[in-house]
Amino acid sequence: MPLAQFPQAMRDQIASQVLLPIPPERWISFGGNGSPLPLASIESRAWWEWHWQRGMNPDAKREQIPAAMRQSVIERDGLLCGICAGAVERSDVHIDHIYPYSRGGRSVMRNLRVTHSRCNMSKGARV
Repeated sequence: MPLAQFPQAMRDQIASQVLLPIPPERWISFGGNGSPLPLASIESRAWWEWHWQRGMNPDAKREQIPAAMRQSVIERDGLLCGICAGAVERSDVHIDHIYPYSRGGRSVMRNLRVTHSRCNMSKGARV
């Protein structure tokens, strides 16, 4: 449904969420009375609008970091983890987005760092 067909109060609420620096939750849960399993969940229109307003297509498959940029990050950081500062085995190198890609972080040199796979995976989509 086009955004213009939403009630004005809902459009205002979506607009305020789009202005935030991080995306709103993707799923809105209903019911369950505090239970970890809700009765129903629907996708948040604000989550989609947040991405669209930033020129992102949430359905698009994310492009890989180019090999040359990956190598440049490794040369710049050496084999030291940007999260725990420990030595990283070459076979365990992950390239981490400091500001998460899922929150609008870009794949540019200043936003990338070398990490252990364990450190990167435990960080998730946090800054």
